[in-house]
Amino acid sequence: MMSKKIKIIVDEPPRIKPATSIGVIHSHVHTWNKSTEAKKTLQWKIKSALTPDQREFLLRDPEVEIRVQIKYFLPIPASASEKQKNLMSWGIMPHTSKPDADNLNKFHGDVGNDVLWPDDRQITYLAATQRYSPNPRTEYNIEIMDGMTISKEVREILSIYSPAEISSFIDDMWLMFEMYDTKMEIENTDDPQLLNDRLIKTAETLSRIARNHAKKLGIIAKKFPDLDIQNHKETAKGSDDDGN
Repeated sequence: MMSKKIKIIVDEPPRIKPATSIGVIHSHVHTWNKSTEAKKTLQWKIKSALTPDQREFLLRDPEVEIRVQIKYFLPIPASASEKQKNLMSWGIMPHTSKPDADNLNKFHGDVGNDVLWPDDRQITYLAATQRYSPNPRTEYNIEIMDGMTISKEVREILSIYSPAEISSFIDDMWLMFEMYDTKMEIENTDDPQLLNDRLIKTAETLSRIARNHAKKLGIIAKKFPDLDIQNHKETAKGSDDDGN
């Protein structure tokens, strides 16, 4: 699986979702949702930092897997001592106060929708770091994962078996390997008791393999009796090239 990475820097202090304001005007209670305005402002700044090609690439596929790392560089508090400011600038003194990464992610993740990715549901990995900096900013590191180049036939075969079932199959086959790791062991077993125990164990293992895997292996054998791996690779590559 290939990927493409894009880094976007927004020269603005990281922020959290603004709280809803409540006020009374002419004896009536009114609320103001400041988050919409703050979101649009930050989205505009992000769009300004993107090239047209980057915007098109980031929003091209509403189903693709996306991995995101966000680095939050927060302002150094004015109340900090000179020594503390130096340590914060060096990254020695970590940012462990509010706002925390969870609240920062809630706002900045939402801001990315329709700007940095079609929908945040596509994000399968999200990591965030936060530290102080004399240059407050937010850095988005976005990795767009290309789809796997597997053919329809390979996909269908893999849909028949789960990873757990393959693991069980391997366990059973490993028993066979342990008993017969060379051809000589099959032909030259002189100990009658050892041969007896081995034959019983072999029969039991074959029976278990047949019981657990015969049906699904039969489906694969009937529908895909001779899957040509090399041809599959070339076909999958050709389909991927046509799509691009």
